[in-house]
Amino acid sequence: MITYKIYIIRHGITAANQNGRFAGVTDYPLCAEGIDGLKQLASDFIYPNVGKIYGSPLTRCRQTAAVL
Repeated sequence: MITYKIYIIRHGITAANQNGRFAGVTDYPLCAEGIDGLKQLASDFIYPNVGKIYGSPLTRCRQTAAVL
């Protein structure tokens, strides 16, 4: 039997998140602090190599996947 592991990761911080705004489907990119925070997480934790990424096409989600 083949087993799979699924990892669920939320995107990094955007300017909308910092300002307490609901972003919904508005395509906000990650802010500088969001990118820096993800880079710190990537250096602090071991993220697994993955064969496939399924995610939202929004910029902040694609940026998060690229950084991690």
